Amino acid sequence: MNTKMIKFLIIGVICFTNITLNAQDCEILLVPYIQNKITPLPDEARSYLATKLEQIITQNGLGAGSGTGQFYLVSKFSVLSKDIISGPPQMISEQISVTLSLIDYSGEKIIASTSFEVQAVGKNENKLYVNALRNIKPDNVKIQEFIKLGKEKMLNYYDNNYQNIIKKAQTLASMKNYEEALFYSTSIPECSKGYDAAIEASMQIYKQSIDYFCQKNLMAANSVWAASQNMEGAYKAGIYLNRIDPDAACYKDAVALYKEIKNSVKEDWKFEFKNYDERALERARIDAYREVGVAWGKGQKPSTTVIGRLN
Repeated sequence: MNTKMIKFLIIGVICFTNITLNAQDCEILLVPYIQNKITPLPDEARSYLATKLEQIITQNGLGAGSGTGQFYLVSKFSVLSKDIISGPPQMISEQISVTLSLIDYSGEKIIASTSFEVQAVGKNENKLYVNALRNIKPDNVKIQEFIKLGKEKMLNYYDNNYQNIIKKAQTLASMKNYEEALFYSTSIPECSKGYDAAIEASMQIYKQSIDYFCQKNLMAANSVWAASQNMEGAYKAGIYLNRIDPDAACYKDAVALYKEIKNSVKEDWKFEFKNYDERALERARIDAYREVGVAWGKGQKPSTTVIGRLN
């Protein structure tokens, strides 16, 4: 993700969510996951299950993620009994055991689980499973107790490990893996005792990121302008200059180059160097750091080996 995209995230994202104080109200990220070998479902039922898992997560006060994460919500079905009901039309009836597991991915362990049974009838396997999933309610008492226990254990993990998570993020930043670094530093939830330290680390990592990309883009802008001091060169230089964040250390140098190009091509150049004063909003900044990290996480895929072995 380049600095221009980060810039738009900062401008466009303003969150009005109050800071929460305990695990019950804290939006900890949990990734819903369906594994084919464990739960072989027809496409329609599989899509419905993905929606159902997201509902279980969000309606019980957690945040539903995608891609990679520290914690996963994984489901497993087992058919306990199956009957064919004569028609017409002929129907299939099954008694199904549903198991939900909350998995600590890096720790490679199940931290909470619950099981319950549902009865479903359908014309075919696809309809039967969709009907079975309709009977899984996010406000089911067993599910709520399961999520509550999971929240407590997830928060305990972040409270005990936030320093190591921050160190990992800082190491990644030193290797210029800024998006991945922000993924880890912003994964620590607001209700964790490590949240303030994580946000401070995220700010530092973000500053390193914009300074690094500022130098790269300024160097590229200088290069194309030196090679072609005409309208074409001005246009190409403007593309690089527009990626530079006003908070970056080299921003003044970028403005100086902008003025040089502007004076040379005069009114023919339509590019304008913009200042984004709205970025001063602290909450918008914090959300922007998180969005950069989340974007990286969405592009990653967890190993099915770990989840399959635990489930």
